[in-house]
Amino acid sequence: MEILPNIYQIKTGGENIPGLYAPNVFFILGTEKAVFIDTAYGQNDEINSYIKLWEEKLKPEVSAIILTHRHDDHIGGALKLNKATNGPLICGEQEIPYISKSLTGIRSLTGAKDGDKFNLGNLTLEIIETPGHTSGSICIFLHEQKILFTGDTVLGGTTTAISPGQGSMADYIDSLNKLIEYNSLYICPGHGNLINDPQKKLKNIIKQRINREDQIIKVLEKGSASAEDMFLQMYKRLDERLHQSAIGQIKSHLIKLKNEGKISTTNDVDYSIERKS
Repeated sequence: MEILPNIYQIKTGGENIPGLYAPNVFFILGTEKAVFIDTAYGQNDEINSYIKLWEEKLKPEVSAIILTHRHDDHIGGALKLNKATNGPLICGEQEIPYISKSLTGIRSLTGAKDGDKFNLGNLTLEIIETPGHTSGSICIFLHEQKILFTGDTVLGGTTTAISPGQGSMADYIDSLNKLIEYNSLYICPGHGNLINDPQKKLKNIIKQRINREDQIIKVLEKGSASAEDMFLQMYKRLDERLHQSAIGQIKSHLIKLKNEGKISTTNDVDYSIERKS
């Protein structure tokens, strides 16, 4: 479906968990070349829909198949789409070892850096390094139409998961502030619908993260607590399938607050307010 001039959104599958949207794949068509952003899970019906759209547009040269980050619901179709279109696979440099391990038989994967550009003729795409969801997550900015493609850095209708070992809450908030500077008109998220108020959305996410940290501090003001203890106090009604993700989110906040010297821990399990003498 053409959601904006030259921008096609291919929705895949359905919701596995209420409120968690299936991944989006985007096709950007220029006058000379085209780009795919993400490839979903790689099911045959998904791949067939990507190739059908590409063929309907007379098989333009695919300048890149850009993978916004390492997760299977974004890279699953990369090899099949690469084979069909001969488009080179591109990702953030820090994602290369993870994606290479996941995609058995991959022959070539090129790392992209902040500011790298892809010229499609009448359209220019720019890579933006946005660590947070994962250490090597990237977003893409379409200059002529001021559109951000955000992968899982910004989602439509739900919250981005930041898990210790994969991403960083401090980096995530820095990346959101970085995206605000682009003053975009639209956000095309990795899951969910088109976002037509990007600045408000980005600022609200930052506000939500700050509010969550305030909640954590208030819990710790009552006494030391673990992430699991905090979860029971802070998430009253949450689908059971999301419990571990929520606990991981709390742990990411705890790491950030500890690094800022606001809280302390002696065993990396129980946390308390850092009392200044």
